[in-house]
Amino acid sequence: PERRRQNAAPAALPRPAAAPRPPEPTGVAFADPALEACVRRALGQPGGPLAPALVARLRSLDCATPEGGDPDVQDLRGIEALTGLERLDLSFNAIADIGPLAELRNLRELRLTGNRIRDISPIARLPASCAIDLRQNPIADITPLLRRTRR
Repeated sequence: PERRRQNAAPAALPRPAAAPRPPEPTGVAFADPALEACVRRALGQPGGPLAPALVARLRSLDCATPEGGDPDVQDLRGIEALTGLERLDLSFNAIADIGPLAELRNLRELRLTGNRIRDISPIARLPASCAIDLRQNPIADITPLLRRTRR
């Protein structure tokens, strides 16, 4: 029998896979640019991503606004990544919500003088050994601090 040659279209060659794109650099993000700038100054890291391991090693952070200066820091979201902090000064800013501070279990000194804090219940979970300065805040109820226990 005679073989017939079929005119089949050539099989489509698979497209070469696109080269994998390197992942975008990830780092700790801060909601407040003034807080991020303060952290960057403390770390000596003016640009680029802030590696979680780097910010976790920070032991002391002073973001106090000089008395009479314009308050800078308003939003603390992102500060919970600074898990190694032992001393934190956020005096004379415009902070109302201190919820993110509840995760900073290594704090030994916390200064929040002259902010807009009404609810202090988030910091009630901090160790009793942590000295806390809350002067000049419109705090509605101090009983959350009375429940602090030694840890």
